[in-house]
Parts: sequence; structure tokens; C-alpha cells
Amino acid sequence: MKLDRTGVIALAALLVVVVVASGVFLYFKYVYVPPSTEDLVEEGDCVDVNYIGRYASNNTVFGSSYSDVENKTGGSPLKVFVSLDKDLFPPMNYSSYSSSPLGMIEGFVPDLIGMRKGETKTVVVPPDKAYGDYSKLSVGDVFVTNATAPPINQTVQVVNLTENSISLKWMDVENLSLFTMPQAVLIQNFSGFILSPYEYLPPYYVFKNCSQVVNVTDENVTVLTTPDKTVNLVDQVTLFPDGKSLGLIFPDVSTAFWNETTITITSTPVEGSIYNVSFMGVNLTVIVDNVTDSQMNVSIEFQGQSSPIGLINKTVSFNRTYVLPRVYKDIPMYLATSILGRSLEDSGYSLNKFAGETLIFEISVENIYKTSHES
Repeated sequence: MKLDRTGVIALAALLVVVVVASGVFLYFKYVYVPPSTEDLVEEGDCVDVNYIGRYASNNTVFGSSYSDVENKTGGSPLKVFVSLDKDLFPPMNYSSYSSSPLGMIEGFVPDLIGMRKGETKTVVVPPDKAYGDYSKLSVGDVFVTNATAPPINQTVQVVNLTENSISLKWMDVENLSLFTMPQAVLIQNFSGFILSPYEYLPPYYVFKNCSQVVNVTDENVTVLTTPDKTVNLVDQVTLFPDGKSLGLIFPDVSTAFWNETTITITSTPVEGSIYNVSFMGVNLTVIVDNVTDSQMNVSIEFQGQSSPIGLINKTVSFNRTYVLPRVYKDIPMYLATSILGRSLEDSGYSLNKFAGETLIFEISVENIYKTSHES
């Protein structure tokens, strides 16, 4: 068979393509050595990063890993775990590394990927990836929180704000009709060692929608509880604070009595009684080990392990009237940040001084630990 000129050219071209393709395949299979990634940041690596942070609005330096920012010397680099999954932890031997450097939402972590050891890059981090697109909280701002008198939602106004503390005023107290006493309220003196920032209120544990506001001043709110039952006080065994000790109410053998000032609850369980209790999704067994004229010895059993609660008074009394704070004065900033953070964000505010700010970071990769290659 004869091929015309066009056919010969086409066949030759096909042969060239086959030869070139085969050569490329053989080159990459047997000759080509891919560039090393040992000095390249990959997701899953741990990296030492020096940084200088500036406000985008005025280029002012707000922080740096260098002790001498001008000369870029001294200090200690950030220890960054390069992960886009905030739920992922660094390898065991690198527990000091974090995927949220400087506490940012995302920060410059994605920008580290692909950088090499010794490389420097300037990164712009918008508010939603830095410390949140929120307004900085100011005096006069109003928000809703259940952290000051949980679990009640209180509308509060910022009446004082310093670098070290914040003071809030309860604003919507006049709107309350019958309600359930708060489980607790913030204490009013934060000096010295504090085991808990809350004072717990017994009526919450027994009497629902039985409390009412009877007096309001600029500083305080007076609340009166009128019980609505004398027997069948609870559905299951309930432990509640009785001053500095504990009280215990049983579903079948506890009764309530009250006068103008005091509510008294008396429990008369039978020695050896066993009660099943569900607490926060956990099934427990309460055992009445011993009963005397005035006290009872009770233990709790969980997964076969018994733990004594100790001696508990059979009769406990607490006030019908409680004076709650209307102004929560000088809440330490460390505590306010912890307990108010979510409530503030839900209302569009933040206590973080970087909230709402676009930030500029100059980042330099100092060391790369190839934890992404570890099995």
C-alpha cells in the first residue's frame, strides 16, 4: 500500500509524539528527582515563626515576637501548628504548638503553607479571620446575658469600663412578673482568693415561678419567694446549697413549711433507701446509708464506685427574701472575658482590643518541623 505525502507527514508526527511522550514518562519515572519539601511548610507541620503585627488603620506596631522590633532581634518565635482544622491537635512531642497563634480565629496560618525556611512574607488579616468582626464594647452599650444571674437572661448596660474591670447594670428588672429565682448571682467582692465567682440561691432548686420583685433601687433588687407546694417538692433527689454546706431534698419524704421570713424543708428518708438520679445525662444512685434524729449519711454510686457525700442535716432553712445586685461592680476583666464572651458576640460586641481591626503581619519562617510526614 502506498502512502501519499499527507499520510507520511501524519505518521511521522504521530511517531514523534509517541517518542516524546515515552521519553517524558521515562524521565519522570527513572531520572527526575522532585524538589525536597524539607524546607517547605506543609499543612500538618510545626513551625517557628517570628512576626511583627501592625494595625492596618495607622501602621502602628501592636505586638511582635522580637524584643527589638526595629532590628528584628531577640525574643522568642511563635510556635505554630499549621492546621486548618482547629479541632486537630499537634503531635504529642509538639504540644506547645498551636493552630490559633495569638488566639486569632484563623490568622495567618493558611499563608504559612508553601513558605520556605528563611522566607518572609507580609500578610493582611481581616477582622473575621483575626479577632472577629465585632464592635469594641463601650460605656453605655447594652446587651443580653445569662452570665450575671444564671440562667436568667438579663438586659445589662455597661456603666463603667477600664482596662482591668467592667461594671454592669441590670436594666429590664421592672418587666419581671413571677419568675424562678436565679440559680446564682455574681458575688460583689472579688478581692483575695475566690473559689467561685457566684453565690448560689436555694429557692431555684425547689420552687419554680414562685419569686417576684418586691423592691427596686438603683443598686439592688429585692426578691421574695412564696412556695406553691408543701409536699412532692421535687421529681428526683436534689442536692442544693445550704449556706456553706449542702441540703438534700427527696421526691417522697421531704416537706416544706414557711412563715413571713423563712422557708424550712425537712427530709425523713428511711435508712437503706435507694434512689436513681439522672444528672446532666449521667445516671447515678443515691443511697441513704445512715439516719439519726437530725442528720443523714448519704453516698452516691456511679459505675460501681461509691463516694460518700457526708453528713447532711435533715432540716434546712433559707430566707424567703434575697437582695440581688442590680449593679455588678468591678467584674475583673479576666472573668468578664470568660463568662461574657459569648453573650457579647451574640450582641455584636467584644472586649478584645483587636475586635473589628484589620491587622498586618510580617511573618518569617525560622524553623520547620516536618510533622506532616510523621505517621
